[in-house]
Amino acid sequence: MVRKGFEDYGDTPGFRMVADGGEIVMLAPRFAAELKNDHRVDFVQLFLQDFHEGIPGFDFTQQGARDAKILRQVTKSQLTHHLSKITDSLSSECMVSMQRIFTDNEDYHDIELRSSLLDLVSRISSKAFLGGDPLYQDENWLRITTTYAGTVNKAAVMLRLWPRPLRPLVHWFLPSCVEARTQVRLARRLFEPMVERRRRAKADDPDVRFDDTVEWAEKAARGLPYDASAVQLLFSMAATHTTTDLLTQVILDLAAHPEVVAPLRREIEAVLHEEGGWTKSALHKMKLLDSVLKECQRVKPAAISGLRGVLNADVTLSDGTHLEKGTSIAVSSHLHWDETIYENPEKWDGWRFYNLRQAPGKEHSSQLVSTSPDHMGFGIGTHACPGRFFGAHEVKVALCHFLLRYDWKLAEGCVPQTRTFMWSLAADPKAKISIKRRCV
Repeated sequence: MVRKGFEDYGDTPGFRMVADGGEIVMLAPRFAAELKNDHRVDFVQLFLQDFHEGIPGFDFTQQGARDAKILRQVTKSQLTHHLSKITDSLSSECMVSMQRIFTDNEDYHDIELRSSLLDLVSRISSKAFLGGDPLYQDENWLRITTTYAGTVNKAAVMLRLWPRPLRPLVHWFLPSCVEARTQVRLARRLFEPMVERRRRAKADDPDVRFDDTVEWAEKAARGLPYDASAVQLLFSMAATHTTTDLLTQVILDLAAHPEVVAPLRREIEAVLHEEGGWTKSALHKMKLLDSVLKECQRVKPAAISGLRGVLNADVTLSDGTHLEKGTSIAVSSHLHWDETIYENPEKWDGWRFYNLRQAPGKEHSSQLVSTSPDHMGFGIGTHACPGRFFGAHEVKVALCHFLLRYDWKLAEGCVPQTRTFMWSLAADPKAKISIKRRCV
């Protein structure tokens, strides 16, 4: 619909449209460059609006948004810089979890792909975020990290169907809101004892050290009050679902393009042999793997917009377009399919960005984690996803193991369809593949 809107209106700066959350101004991609670092575009305020600020059950999303500075600092200053330290640990957890989820069955058998990968990614992410703490393997905690995002999104949508004045009353009776409150209570019961246990341990022995996101968030707060449970669950929500979606899409795309599988396996095996195992450097050298993932994200990004927010001040764009404070805006991602930028844009080409990297000046801009107005899979500028380096790292580890351990194809009769919901473009959640353990 957005793409058609720009086709119908021609060289327009944008147009107004009504989404489920109200009116929004959809801007042309050319404005991404001038808004990408503009602090007047406030994503946190948009987040709070989307998730009904002040309503119980949405506590984790709301408090997590207010503590966004802590989350961003931990992600950029600690998690990203620790990738080299956690690569081998992620790989080990991936191997154990894959055997548990996908088994060693050497005969083809059908599985629902997304739900299986959601289980896998939640376990890998939990290991990365919580380190060696027993909570990372707790089935109740893992269940919340995989289901709360879906629960709270459904609750937000259902509540928006009611007039705003009635929402503070209606939420007490809506089943999805009741479930969200239940999950919040359980998450706190599971997480808060661990935080208190750690604080007591450090009080008893100042030399006690922890090296994970829980500790990093504590340090980033600098003694100020913050919601440790909310920050941690927001970490899990952000990492688990976006990574699962990309991993689901790439496995479906490779099933449709099996000619790329053998070159990928050769690259992975050669690099691991050269590097002597699972390292950050090894993953960086897998350029075809990186290209395949970026192409999947180009053809099917996670959302129709790579930059969204509420303006916290009046903004006048370079063409003279004036936008008032309080306006909700989004910048369209439709350049992903623009033939003036990408040759045969409707065609999936796993080698596309591998080849682009060979051109002078394109080595870095064609990498998965790089952002630009014509590829906003991870957003753009200061509004880009701060966890994209960890997410790319995690999905590469998982995909490498999947490629080396399994053969797969689309299950009989399966024709994957991208699911659209509000802003999201999601990999088919019901798609099935037929999978077996490789004999190597």
